This record gives sequence, C-alpha cells and structure tokens, in this order.
Amino acid sequence: MPAESRTSDLIVPPSQVLMCPSPTQYFVGRQDILNQLVRIFSIPAVQQKVVPLVATGGTGKTQVVLQFVAQNHSRSGIIVFWLNSHRFSNIWFFNATSKLALLANFNELGKALRVGEQIEDVKKYLARTQENWLCIFDNADADKLYIKDYIPSCNHGNIIITSRLGDTIQMAFPGPHMHFGDLSKEDAVELLLKHAHEEHSEENEHFAMEIVDALGYHALAVATAGAYIYKAPICKLENYLAYFKRQQTKILNYRLKTVDNYHETVFSTFKLSFDQLSYATQCLIQICGYLHPVSIPIAIFTHAAAFTGEDIRPGDSNSPTAAMEYMNKLVTLLHKESVRLLWAKKEYGINHPDTLVCMSYLASTYSSLGKFNAAEQLQEEVLSLSKKVLGDSHHKTLSSMGNLANTYRLLGKFNAAEQLEEEVLSLRKEEVLGDNHPNTLNSMANLASTYWSLGKFNAAEQLEEEVLSLYKKVLGDNHPDTLSSMANLASTYWSLGKFNAAEQLQEEVLSLCQKVLGDNHPNTLASMASLASTYWSLGKFSAAEQLEEEVLSLYKKVLGDNHPDTLSSMANLASTYKSLEMFNAAEQLEEEVLSLRKKVLGDNHPDTLSSMANLASTYRSLEKFNAAEQLQEEVLSLRKKVLGDNHPDTLSSMANLASIIFTHGGFWKQAERIEEVRLFWTKKVLGDNHPDTLSSMANLASTYRSLGKFNAAEQLEEEVLSLRKKVLGDNHPDTLNSMANLASTYWSLGKFNAAEQLEEEEVLSLRKKVLGDNHPDTLSSMANLASTYRSLGKLNAAEQLQEEVLSLRKEVLGDNHPDTLNSMANLASTYRSLGKFNAAEQLEEEVFSH
Repeated sequence: MPAESRTSDLIVPPSQVLMCPSPTQYFVGRQDILNQLVRIFSIPAVQQKVVPLVATGGTGKTQVVLQFVAQNHSRSGIIVFWLNSHRFSNIWFFNATSKLALLANFNELGKALRVGEQIEDVKKYLARTQENWLCIFDNADADKLYIKDYIPSCNHGNIIITSRLGDTIQMAFPGPHMHFGDLSKEDAVELLLKHAHEEHSEENEHFAMEIVDALGYHALAVATAGAYIYKAPICKLENYLAYFKRQQTKILNYRLKTVDNYHETVFSTFKLSFDQLSYATQCLIQICGYLHPVSIPIAIFTHAAAFTGEDIRPGDSNSPTAAMEYMNKLVTLLHKESVRLLWAKKEYGINHPDTLVCMSYLASTYSSLGKFNAAEQLQEEVLSLSKKVLGDSHHKTLSSMGNLANTYRLLGKFNAAEQLEEEVLSLRKEEVLGDNHPNTLNSMANLASTYWSLGKFNAAEQLEEEVLSLYKKVLGDNHPDTLSSMANLASTYWSLGKFNAAEQLQEEVLSLCQKVLGDNHPNTLASMASLASTYWSLGKFSAAEQLEEEVLSLYKKVLGDNHPDTLSSMANLASTYKSLEMFNAAEQLEEEVLSLRKKVLGDNHPDTLSSMANLASTYRSLEKFNAAEQLQEEVLSLRKKVLGDNHPDTLSSMANLASIIFTHGGFWKQAERIEEVRLFWTKKVLGDNHPDTLSSMANLASTYRSLGKFNAAEQLEEEVLSLRKKVLGDNHPDTLNSMANLASTYWSLGKFNAAEQLEEEEVLSLRKKVLGDNHPDTLSSMANLASTYRSLGKLNAAEQLQEEVLSLRKEVLGDNHPDTLNSMANLASTYRSLGKFNAAEQLEEEVFSH
C-alpha cells in the first residue's frame, strides 16, 4: 500500500483522544468545590462514582473541573492522575451538548480503543475493563438527552457531569450533590481585576465591589465586564456601571477572547438555561424580573425548591399542587410579552419585524386583561410601523389591521372597526390571498361581526351565509371554523328575531360539535350555552334552565370553577333564574360570580363590571333599591374610567341607573334627564338608526309615559316604531315591543280603539306568528288586549281572553309565577264587573294564598 494512503489506518493512543482543554489563566476561587472533588475521588472505589455539578450557565462549572484535572496532572505529561496514592488510569472529556456531539466523541474513542465505533461498543469495553477511568460529560444541558444512556453500567469508574438541568442532581453517588453557586464577593473582585488587568489598589477594589454587586457575582458576567473594561478605551472601573446601562445589549453579547475557547456570551448563556424551563416558569421569571428582581423574596423560591408534595392531605383543595396549577394558569394569562418587548426594542430596534411581533403579543395580552385602551394605543403604533417597515399589503400588516379593528369593536368604535375591516377584506381578496383563502374568510366573518355590532343585521346575515357556504366548500362541513361560522349565523338569526331558525341551526351545531370535538370540548359547551340562550328567547325557560345547569356543571369539570367561561356560564344561569322570577337564586349566583371575577380578572375588568351591573339589576327586582342604585353608580363610574364616557356599555349603565332611580320613585325627573343624556350620546356614538339608539328612544318614551307626558311618549314611540320597521323589519321582536308600547300609550291617552286595533290586528297576530302561541310575550299581548277590551266595555271578550291567558300562563310559567298571579287578579276583577262575585272571590282568595 502506498505510504500516502496509510494515514487513515493510524491509531491514536486512547490517552491522546478526548483530552481535557487547558483551564483559563484567570481562574479564581472555588477552593471548596476543588477540595470536595479531591475528597470524593480519594476514597477507594467500591462502586462507580457520579458527581454532577449543576448550576446556571456561565458560573464556571467546566473551569472548576478543568482546574481539578490540571492541579492533579502527572508531571510526566501523560494522562495519569494521582490522588493520595489513588490514580485515574485514563481521563476522557466528552462534549455532551448534543447526541450528535456525543456520537462523534464515542466514535473517536472507540477507534482509539479498537473496540468498535458505536456507543454501546465503548460502554461495554469500559464496563468490562476493571480500571479507574474518569469520564467528564461537559454541558449536558439538552432536556431530551438522557446522559444515563452514555454511562457504562458497572461498579467501577468515575463520572463528572456539568449541566444546567436540575434533574441531573439525582444521579449523584455516593452522597449528596455539591452545592455550586455564584462566586464569593472576594473571588468575584479578584476575577474582575484579573480580566481588566488592573492592580489591587483600594480605589480599584472599591469600584470592583460596586460592579460585582450589580452583576450578582456571576462568573461569566464578571469576567465579561473585566474583559470589556480592558478592551474599551473609554470604559474604566469607575464608569463601567453607567456605561453598562447605556450599552447593555452590546456588553451582554460581548464574547470573551481568551485561550479557553469559551463560545458563549452572558446573554446566550442565560438563554440556553432559560430555554430549558417550562413555558409557565419562563413567564414567571420574566414577570418577576420585569417587576423588580429585588422586590421578590428569595424565600419564595427556597420554599418552592423544598416542596416535595409529601405535605399534601387527601382532599386538600388548597394544596401547594393546586396553587402551582393556578399559578401556571395565571402566568400563562399574563404572558411575558412586556419583557419580550423591552428586550426586542433594545436588541433589534423599534422598526424590526420581531419587535413588532412582540408589540402585537403585548397588545393581545392587554386585551385579554380588559385593558382595551392600552391595547388600542399599542396596536395603532404597530399598524403604523408595519405599514412603514413591511408595506401596506404585507400579511402581517393586514393582521395588525385586523387586530386593531377587533379592539375598536371591543371599545365600541364600530364605525372605525367597519372601515378597517372592509379595507383588510378588500386587500386580502384582491392583492394577497384570494377569495377562498381561510384568512380572507376570517376577515369576512370579522366584518359580519362588526355589521352585527352596528345593528346591520341583514348585512351581517347576508355576509355570514356567504362565509358559511365558502367554509363548507373550502374546509368541509365538519371543520371547527365551519362550525363557528354556523354558530355566528345562528346568533345573527337570533338578533333578527328568527328564533326558530336560530334554534334549528344551533341544535345542528351542537350535534356536530359533539361528534367532531367531543362532549366536553369548550366549543361544544359554548354551543350548548348559545342554544340555552335561544331557548330563553323562545320562552322555553325550563329547557334553558336545564341546559344551562348542565353547561355549568361541564364547564366546572372541564375548565375548573374559576375559569372565565365557567363564570360566564354561571352568569347566564343567573339570568335564566331572573326570567323565572327566581330572584333570590339569581342574587346568590351573581354575588358568587362577582366575587370570583374580581379575584380572577380584577376589579376593573369589563366582565367584572358586567357582573356588577347584573347584580344591581337583581337587587332592583328584589326591591333593594338603595343597594341597586349604589352598585349601578359604581358601575357607571368605573365604566367611564375603563371604557370611556361614550362606550355602549357606559351608556347602558346610564340607562340602568335611570331605571333604578325611576323604579325607586320620587326621582322621575332625574331619571328623565339621565335618559335624555344617554340618548344624545348614543345617537352621536352609534348613529340615529342603531338598535341601541332605538332602545334609548324607547326607554325615554317609557319614562315620559310614567311621568304622564303621554303626548311626548306617543310622538317618540311612533318614531321608534317607524325606525324599527325600517332597520329591523316588521316582524322583529323589538318592532313588536314598540307596537305594544305604543298601544299602551294609546290606552293611557284614552285612544282605546287605536289601542285595540294595534294590539289585536298587529301585535298579537305577529307575536303568535313569530314567537308562537305560548311565548310569554305573546301571553302579555293577550293580557294587554283583554285590558283594552275591558276599557271598551267588551267584558265578555275580555273574560274569554283572560281565561285563556291564565290557563296558558299556568302551563308555561307555573301556578306561582308573578305573571300567573296577575292574570288571576285581572280575571277576578273582570268577574266582578260581570257580577260573578263568587267566582271573583274564589280567585282572589287563591291569589292572596300565594
């Protein structure tokens, strides 16, 4: 064989492969660790010794091991170690950063040993070779790399592992693992001055102490500081901290240029350790660091580290485990976006795409926490920068526009949301994605939602039907987005008063969700909740109650007692209790919801304020007027602060407060004034024809009627009726309510024939058609018409209709419902007018007995 080909067959002696690097010339301190290593490896071996050195990156673990090797190196220059007459036969230094690196190392050692190049070949050789070898596994930091798989199974040999992973401690044998923390203050000062090439003067040591105090005695941070001081002409010991504040990112990413070939910077070293943590732990650390590191007591982490789970008692709902689970959920909610954003701004600058992503995430977190104004401000900045950096049509710019539009919607700025969403949809259709892309369909769905918020129910219906058709075509009938589209369309049907169509579609959605997602999936539960709401609108209160109780039970089981969706389910059930006149049960449930929302979401979260408003309404129904008024005033004040004076929810609070003041009596003029102010702002914010504006007009008309201003009430109600017919249609439940209110005003004005005609020919007929014969609103129309018959002297017609109403109310609402008792009292009065005194007396006694 030619001489030049023989190089591939040369075998390097085992003692010359995987040799330890030289330690750094700047090594200081750690004598306690070095002494422990000497003690451990001086003891005669009876079993394999495993010594893990576990600490965060940059603390000097590897350097301690290399120093230990160097201090006990044979003067002959070969790799033979003597410790109190006890020697290492060989020492090998493995790069344990990855499986690939270890495979290469074992391959190299196997060749040198001539035992084969596979990991198992080397392990078996070392296991059967009764020698006192030492294997060092350096930087075993990958969480999916099981270092035990690389250690020979035998009772001899020695292992040192350096790692950032806490679980590695469990491998220590014999005895406990060694504590490996940061440098002592004195050693940190020594290391800093060495790297800075500064002498040990009193002045230098003073400045050095300030620096190492600020850096927490972290070895790599201190070494980097010293090297940077030595390298930068304008940076000295006395001005380093001020310079660090200005050039933090640059310094943290400064790489040491020393002979030990350490490749990591302070930042990258921290990031390697940080990336090994669970998501929730990363979030918690970032939140603590963002709030202020010195304000978080170390005892918290000491107690957490000492927790073993042995102190948990069976059935202990407040166990440390439960607390940790709750903290994980809380931390996940809070995120770490503010910390990310600060880092990204410093690292990349404000105009970098990654910075914009961080800003978007933080805005999303603000929105989740109900901080809509903060979200709006940040999202407007993101959109402006995205257009500048990425261009108007970039998909991330369009996402930013969509996010901002959603926040506008949450803030009640529906016109601004509409304008932005129409622009997004146009760009996605024409320039970027095309008509059938899922993101385009999402834009259509968002725009339909805004149309709905603007009261443009017909436009929303048309767009949602188109979206649903496209979702079915593009994604299929059973895709979750298709099901969401069906649910949205059902909600629009509900808003249009098409309760039967909504019910039919929601039952289909629920069936498909159960089939596709499972009975306990959150979307399935949301479908059940929506169907229960439709049952409620159809007057099927018992069915609604039964379904909502089932939903609540499942939410508690699947998501937990304190999850926001669980609390929403409780609020819905309380609303149904109110419809069933079960005000005490509603009060109890709403007080519980309010307490939990304050605890979970905070006092000022919009959902918390909604709970306060609901509870105030229940207090009013229970005639706890002072409590209702006080709570509603607090809601109004907080909504003005959190949402702004002109937000629809703020305007609703004004209406609710006016209603309470009016019901309380004696303050009708004050209620009238509040209603008039609310109507002014509703028109200004939402427009003249918005459904909420029409509701404000209807409420003001009702207040006029209660104040005896029947002509003003009549004029306003006729206007409301005309607009509702135009905006909502002739058959919408709100239109029918306007007709009923106008008929009541006609009655109050003595226009009995006009009242009769409106109640008989339109309201009752349409309610039977739209809502059904047995709907509570239909029964109210029958009762009102009967009252008009009485006023017109048509006592027999009144009697016949009232008997029918009473029978139906007993069937639908039950014998003890207040509306049923009112029907009994009204019928008794008609009996008296007809001279049927015995029948009247019998009915009145029944009423009084309840």
